Amino acid sequence: MSKYKRAPETFHIFYAWAEGPWHGRLLSESLKRAGFDEAPSAEATVLIAHSIGSYLIQPTDKNKIILLIGPPYWPGKSITRMLLQKVWQDRDNLSFIYWLNKLLWNSVYIVSKPILSIKSWEALHIPDPFAEVSERAIVIQNDKDVFVHPQLKNHIKQKRVPLSGQHDDCWHNPEPYIKLIQTEYKAL
Repeated sequence: MSKYKRAPETFHIFYAWAEGPWHGRLLSESLKRAGFDEAPSAEATVLIAHSIGSYLIQPTDKNKIILLIGPPYWPGKSITRMLLQKVWQDRDNLSFIYWLNKLLWNSVYIVSKPILSIKSWEALHIPDPFAEVSERAIVIQNDKDVFVHPQLKNHIKQKRVPLSGQHDDCWHNPEPYIKLIQTEYKAL
């Protein structure tokens, strides 16, 4: 055993368009309970990017684990159709009060982060969005994600991990994501 204390593992969350800390509070709290501290992206040992945030991150050498959860990629399917399917799916699977609250917070983040809206729109129109994504990244594909093509594995060079759930499952059910992070740390 080393006589030096191991530095605490740290994380940073990159939110998608129309998202922010309200959405990620359960994941963030769960990571803290698992022994992780929040840190700026350049210093974090774990980067977690959700949805379009997957195309906006800039990994550094300090980032040991990079999780890209539900990066939107479905050639031939319009963003309007994806968004409508997502809203409908949420309406059917979330409590009505939570769904309304989520829509309210989505609106707050859209209005309060206009630059992210512009960057997100530009990222959605990149011909090969995975070309710029780090090969160290682990792409999480939920089986009921209306934003991610079912055959994503045929289009990427990164490691892909399929998980059960919908596009925003990481916000409601963070345990599988935390277990994945812990498993990846053990493999380092």
